[in-house]
Amino acid sequence: MSVVVWPFFSQRLAAVAATPVLWVSPIMATAASLIKAGNPPPACSLPQINGAMSVLALKPLFCEFCAAPGPQHVFVTLRAVQLRSSAIAEPGSSDWLEIAPRLRDEPLQIDLVGGPVPEVLVDNAAIPAGTYHQVRLRFLPDSQPDAGRLRSPDPCGETYHNCMVMADGRIDPLGWSADPDVLIAADTAPNGALLVPPGAKTDLLLSLELSQMLYSSGAEPLKPRIVLAGRAAAGQPLVGQSASTTN
Repeated sequence: MSVVVWPFFSQRLAAVAATPVLWVSPIMATAASLIKAGNPPPACSLPQINGAMSVLALKPLFCEFCAAPGPQHVFVTLRAVQLRSSAIAEPGSSDWLEIAPRLRDEPLQIDLVGGPVPEVLVDNAAIPAGTYHQVRLRFLPDSQPDAGRLRSPDPCGETYHNCMVMADGRIDPLGWSADPDVLIAADTAPNGALLVPPGAKTDLLLSLELSQMLYSSGAEPLKPRIVLAGRAAAGQPLVGQSASTTN
């Protein structure tokens, strides 16, 4: 049997076959409607890559003013360990990275004169990989009696969180400011910064140094004040020193 196609229908079929067809998926149509409405779709974000860091405080090997009848112990109470990627000193900035959040509820008290064994301030904390230029140690001021629970009995008594225990057993305050912070630049580390590689572990060593100065407040006579400073470096603990784990 033969099929006869009239010339009119043959021309219509040829025109339809030659017309390109655009297929639009539902996702493309939804995205186009969002952009048209002024609401572009959310951009894809890359996952954050972390490294690991432990922070050790190396105590002073020599204290020139600690000989009797000077202080035999210098206790300080740590409430925060923070890092900052910027090299500009801005204590009030909001971009400080807290790497020891447990200290907020459980402040750590350490003795800066009680032997050469380093104190572990942070143990293998996960932090964003990158380069950091500043370290900040924040200490619990004496004006906050209920700011946290110490892990051990406070040798400074119920009045102070930071104190000196003298050779005769007397307890004296350090005379710190209302918000005692120690800001440490990472300029002693290689390339002047602390590098936290992705997927790797970095040991941050803080060498704490004690000094003493005289100060006076108002009409009060001159009194000794302990000044705490530090240097930061990346590396391993000193040979022959085993770190004491406090967390």
